[in-house]
Amino acid sequence: MKRFIYNLIVEVLLKRRYKKNRHIFERFFAKIIKNNPERTNSSYSDNYECWLKKWSVFGYPPTPLGWKAFSGYMNGNVNFVPNDVARNFIEPILTPEMYQPFYNDKNSFGLFLDKSWMPKTFFRSMNGILYDGDYGAVSPDGFMHLFEGVDKLVVKPAKDMGGRGVTLFTKKGEKFVDGDSNILDLEYLKKTYKSNFLIQECLTQSEYMSQFNPTSINTIRIATYRDVKTGNIDVLGAVLRIGGKGSFVDNACSGGSFVFVDKDGKLSNFACDEYGRTTSVYNDIDFSKREFIIPNFEEVKQFVYNVAKRMPHMSLFANDVAIDHNGTPRLIEVNTIQFSYWLYQFNGKPVFDKYTDDLIEYCLKENQNIKPSIF
Repeated sequence: MKRFIYNLIVEVLLKRRYKKNRHIFERFFAKIIKNNPERTNSSYSDNYECWLKKWSVFGYPPTPLGWKAFSGYMNGNVNFVPNDVARNFIEPILTPEMYQPFYNDKNSFGLFLDKSWMPKTFFRSMNGILYDGDYGAVSPDGFMHLFEGVDKLVVKPAKDMGGRGVTLFTKKGEKFVDGDSNILDLEYLKKTYKSNFLIQECLTQSEYMSQFNPTSINTIRIATYRDVKTGNIDVLGAVLRIGGKGSFVDNACSGGSFVFVDKDGKLSNFACDEYGRTTSVYNDIDFSKREFIIPNFEEVKQFVYNVAKRMPHMSLFANDVAIDHNGTPRLIEVNTIQFSYWLYQFNGKPVFDKYTDDLIEYCLKENQNIKPSIF
């Protein structure tokens, strides 16, 4: 009887989680459709039933709005990933829930990644306990001495994504002040960021990366995947994220755009926003008239392979990589939740591509062991 009740609760929670995520993505897909009436008025209706059948094997059909939003971009390819299905039945396998709180806490990165791979961290708060960059205890009264000799600081929430809450502070006299005249002190930090945040150096990006927008740290969002059959790590896709004029962050959801990057580091001849709208000119740069190739892109790919190797519990990674003034890749963050499939699929290629069928088969088998957290 207890097992029956437990299984019933699990089934109810799984159904509730699916409906919640489906609703979130339906709103997103509706915005894509509204902003791209020509691109999303798909003529690939004959492929819809095949796509629906392929991705309904987990017991829950994907929302039809996903097909309407993306089939035009994908030329009817049935392998393109429906976000609502992936969030509920693929990500829980590739990025297990029990490990996410650790791997997605930016304050954890220095514990399993080489610190030289990232911007220098001066100060951090973890559940309200104060540390320096090496996780040594820091007094609330004396932490400001950690910033001696520094002119710019970046404050980040440790557990948020999408560029939310990332703020630049510049030294003025004896104090650090942001663009809204907020003064950096412990009272401000606790009020704004609560108990989990970190303060890092402000990277100086390379001249090459700066040309796209000098006010933001423009990053390469590069997706990596650990093959469920072989364990080998592969790059699924990459985009160069560019902030809008005057912006400090480069996220598409914060008003930035992105340009697709091919396997050799060559940029596409257009920029794209979060709703799939394209333009050849962005920040006064005409991508259709100039050829851009990211220098040492092979080094960037090797860099994210090395990052993935340090995260053995996870198989799907979204790495944000900056190129510093020395031309060295530096990890801004790596995300293993809320994977942005749409970033890559606006370019017309299924994000899992050749791995799609093996991945579905593997996740279908492993989903029998997935249970939502019950308190």
